[in-house]
Amino acid sequence: MIHGRRETFAIEVRPLSGPPPEGDPAAAATWAAMRMYVAGRNVFRNVRREDRTVSDDVNWPAIGLARWFVRSWTALFHAGSWGRPSLSRNSRDFAAQMDDQLAENFDAPDHELDERDHFVATHSLRAAAGGAALPDLWFARDGSIMSVAWHDSMDGEIFFTLSRREADLPANDVADAIRGFVEWVRDTLSQTHDTDVDEDLDMLTEWLEHYATPEAAIDGILSEAALGDDRWRRLARSAGVSDESPVELLGLGPEVLTQGTLAGAESSTIAMAFRCAAPVLSDDELVALRRVILDAPRNEAAFVEIKRLSDRVAQPAATLYDFTRGYRLAREIRRLLGNETEHLDVEELVDHLGIPVLDVKLGDPELDGGCVCDPVHGPVIFVNSNTSRAAVPWGRRVVLAHELCHLLFDRDYGVGLGVVSGPWAPPRIERTANAFAIELLLPLAGIVAKVGRAWESLTDAKVNTLMKEYELGITAVTEHVRNMADARNREA
Repeated sequence: MIHGRRETFAIEVRPLSGPPPEGDPAAAATWAAMRMYVAGRNVFRNVRREDRTVSDDVNWPAIGLARWFVRSWTALFHAGSWGRPSLSRNSRDFAAQMDDQLAENFDAPDHELDERDHFVATHSLRAAAGGAALPDLWFARDGSIMSVAWHDSMDGEIFFTLSRREADLPANDVADAIRGFVEWVRDTLSQTHDTDVDEDLDMLTEWLEHYATPEAAIDGILSEAALGDDRWRRLARSAGVSDESPVELLGLGPEVLTQGTLAGAESSTIAMAFRCAAPVLSDDELVALRRVILDAPRNEAAFVEIKRLSDRVAQPAATLYDFTRGYRLAREIRRLLGNETEHLDVEELVDHLGIPVLDVKLGDPELDGGCVCDPVHGPVIFVNSNTSRAAVPWGRRVVLAHELCHLLFDRDYGVGLGVVSGPWAPPRIERTANAFAIELLLPLAGIVAKVGRAWESLTDAKVNTLMKEYELGITAVTEHVRNMADARNREA
């Protein structure tokens, strides 16, 4: 039986008779040959090292995988619960980041070690193994995308032939496949009539019944927005709205609640902004941020202008690296503007598009600014007057270019765009916007025209020329030029 679609994500289960001696009746009842398909590839295909025998299946109790999905669901499916800032676009790389940070700090407090262990336990498929040989697969959701990342791995005597890769899959497809698989496991257990499986039956049934409810939608959104029960109620009272439900606080429409567990912070402009900022802003600042969003009037003329411009852009392939995509989008914008090499006045461009720019004060200096655009608010850009970047003209230009990218190309990220740019924002769109901003302000074609292939020999004179020509700071210039070689290699 296949749950899901092989071309995106699927779990195939074939029940096996005669399980090995098993003290767990739920495991004995669900002994099966299983395959998992990611973007059309069976990632369970393996080779036994001893005799080079190839198998397409992993023989294993299906209950183990079902337990892991259900117990890990909130952390697995709502990436805002990672717990620390990162631009890692998948959970494999984020776990590696945590490992590197812990390796550099031998005196790391116990809670950081516990945080790392919990993350691995809820995002790495191997945490579900329970003695089985499984590939090193990592899951994490980002808006409408479920990122699945992996690399080749040896588990005991079993080798999984996977090159290092990742796939961006429709989150709905992944969730539907997992739901179907969990239903199959639940139904299989219910046929055993063994009271020893009742605990598993109750857990799986409760999850399935909760899956499509309005409560599941609210739980998921609050988790991604980093709002515990006490905090959202405090925010509601401070904002002068009902603390009986977060619906009014976050501006959740009735259509959002019908999404059940598929709903996320991207389902609400306010929730999305909170997801980007709640970990580092005070209650008063979040309430003020909410007011900035609600007070932003709908600017139809500006919306028409940004849509007209973005609709003319040839969209890069979705399979490109985030940074590469950002570079190419910026080059397309420059081509459409008829300026592929010279200084570009981004403030004039934003003004020409009719986008208002507001100065707001946010407590965390790592939050550079943000933007809002939904059916009733914006488009509008706001700049954090408390960040050192916005305190200088060249830094402010980078912030404006970054937010312009979001407004041009990320309006479909969710129901409404409410991004506060910084280390807590969704990594995928932040990486693209970072690359877009610097390439829009300092184009590769301009670098070559002014100083040649500067990345091959970066001198102070070349840096000074580029800083003067493009009105940028030394850090922006040197980092961008040094990234050129890697970017060109990736694009080759």
